[in-house]
Amino acid sequence: MKSQQTFSVIFLARKGKANSTNSLIYARISVNGQRCEFSLKQKIPSEIWDKNRGQVKGNSTEARRINQYLSQINAELFEAYDELRKNNEVISANVIKARFLKIDINTSTLVGAVEYHYKSFRRI
Repeated sequence: MKSQQTFSVIFLARKGKANSTNSLIYARISVNGQRCEFSLKQKIPSEIWDKNRGQVKGNSTEARRINQYLSQINAELFEAYDELRKNNEVISANVIKARFLKIDINTSTLVGAVEYHYKSFRRI
């Protein structure tokens, strides 16, 4: 029997300071009830955010641009989830966030680059 996993992505806006009229947009990833949030670093006026739909109200160029950006982020998060699922890796909200932000990918270090250089020169 296959186990069911729940996965969802929602976008929400939060006001920065008490007297601020702008809000920051956040993405919330939920996997089996576990949540993880991160900022998308997009500021919008608080009054144009539709919290029921999780996107910007209106049909202005700015609203369309931000909504398209949110759709792209949503697709990339689902792609990260799908990639983890296909590789039979552990799936959690934090793992999906790390995969999306490219934190989980091993990067080269200076020591690794020097070792690679020495190995390459030995062959010549």
